[in-house]
Amino acid sequence: HRRDHPLFINMTKGECMRCKSIYNTSFSYIECVKCNTFLCLTCTNVPCVTHYKHDSHPLTLCFGEEDARNLEYWCEICESKVDPKMWFYTCESCRITLHVTCLLGETMYLKSLRTVKNYNDVEEEIVISCNCGSSRPDCDHCARRCVDALVFKCSGINFCTLSCMNATWTGEAED
Repeated sequence: HRRDHPLFINMTKGECMRCKSIYNTSFSYIECVKCNTFLCLTCTNVPCVTHYKHDSHPLTLCFGEEDARNLEYWCEICESKVDPKMWFYTCESCRITLHVTCLLGETMYLKSLRTVKNYNDVEEEIVISCNCGSSRPDCDHCARRCVDALVFKCSGINFCTLSCMNATWTGEAED
């Protein structure tokens, strides 16, 4: 999206150009009328410039490479391929690339030591806790070690991500 184009809050329907989420009237998103593009409110707040602890230079958000047939990008953190047509961070000096979620985390806007209500039919509270201890818990859904900065606890059950928590509630099996 070009910086000189005005953005508007839209309450109709659209697909976020970054995360591909489809929002209807229950959510609002930001729309650029000139580009005919949409961003959900979470993706709207992804910083254009940020820093990575292992790089002294600033990282710039890339909005996707249109002609990336001969280019291969690899994420420094997870060591998997980066799709050049999706958003990612790069350092022009060091030529490193990072997935947005690998650098900022899936839960970049959540704070620890908060309690939120379960959005399911069940009347339970979800405790968002720091996961910085030397013995990190295992996720009760995927059975993997919780390695992210936050862990979610509900009725004595640990979840490493919001996706695992939601999958448990909806009855989805782990891949």
